[in-house]
Formats: sequence, C-alpha cells, structure tokens
Amino acid sequence: MLLNIISLSILGYVDYKIYIIPNIILLAWAVSTYVIYLISAIPISAHTIILAGITAGMYIPLRQIVKCEGGDFKLFAVIVLATGPNYALSICFISMFISLIPLVSGIKKVPLALMTFFGYIAFLLLRKG
Repeated sequence: MLLNIISLSILGYVDYKIYIIPNIILLAWAVSTYVIYLISAIPISAHTIILAGITAGMYIPLRQIVKCEGGDFKLFAVIVLATGPNYALSICFISMFISLIPLVSGIKKVPLALMTFFGYIAFLLLRKG
C-alpha cells in the first residue's frame, strides 16, 4: 500500500509538471510489486495478468475515439497488477469521477496520474471507513 502511494505521488507530480507518465517509474513499480508478491508468497494469477494486458491494450482502439496518451493506460495496467482487478476497477472509477471536476471547470488537459493518486487515496479512505 505504501509503495502504491509513493509511486502514484511521484507519477502524479511528474504528470502535473510535464504531462508525461515516465515508463521507467511504471516499470519500477510493476517490478517491485512483483518482487513483493514473490517475497510474501502471494501468487499473481493469470487472470490478473490478462486483465492488466487488456487494460493496456484498450489504448489501441480508444486512441481512435478520444485524444489520450498510452501512459494513462499503462498506469492503469500497473494499478491492476498492484491492487488486483477488483480494487483496480473501483480506483479507476473514482479517479475518472475526480477528473471530471477540472474538466467541468474548463481545464482542457487533466493530469490523469495526479487524479489517480487522489482516487487511490479516496479509495483507501472509503475502504477504511
């Protein structure tokens, strides 16, 4: 959980400043998540890996419909790996809901990694309470 918060905060800050989600941070987050799973002897199911691939692969058809970047989909793929498919759907939904606030305010470009960071924090607070 702390690794997810730290990774999302770094990604959110970088995305806010330069509107790019660095692949190296995503890769480090995915590898460290995998190492944590290996150390704690929790198996990563094939279902989770397939869903992470589908999440990243959604970029191909959606880029034809809306203007979006591939980093956003890679971010959500790593979230699927880090939290599991059940929680990832809730986190993505909360993040998309939060990202509507700046869009309604008139901001044209929303840093999705920052909104995902806020969405993850909101998810943790909702789950705890």
